[in-house]
Amino acid sequence: MNRSLMVVRSITGVLWLAQLALGIVFVVALIVLAVLSARAGAPTPLVVTTIVLAAVILALGYAQVQILPGPYHWTVRVAHLLLGLIAMPLAGRLSMAGGGSHGRASGPVLHAG
Repeated sequence: MNRSLMVVRSITGVLWLAQLALGIVFVVALIVLAVLSARAGAPTPLVVTTIVLAAVILALGYAQVQILPGPYHWTVRVAHLLLGLIAMPLAGRLSMAGGGSHGRASGPVLHAG
C-alpha cells in the first residue's frame, strides 16, 4: 500500500474518532442541560423535546453507516447534521427557560461613562 494513502487513512480515522467523541459529549451535555433545566422550572414539553432529540441524534449517529448505503447516503449525513444544528438553538432556548437570569447576562453590569 502506498505510504501517503496510509497516512491519509490514519488521519481520517483519528478525525472520525474525534467527531464521534464530540458527538457523544454534545448529546450528554444536551441531556444534562435538559435535566437541570427541568429542575429549574423549564417547561416540560421543551425538556421532553430536547431529550427526545438528543436520543434521535445519538441513534442516528450510531446507525448512520448502515442506513441507506450507496450514492444517497449523503442524505443521512445531512439529516444527522441538521438535527445537530436544530439542537443547538433548542439548547439555548432551554437554558433561558430554566429560570435564573431569564436571558440577561449574568455577572456585573458595566456602565459606560
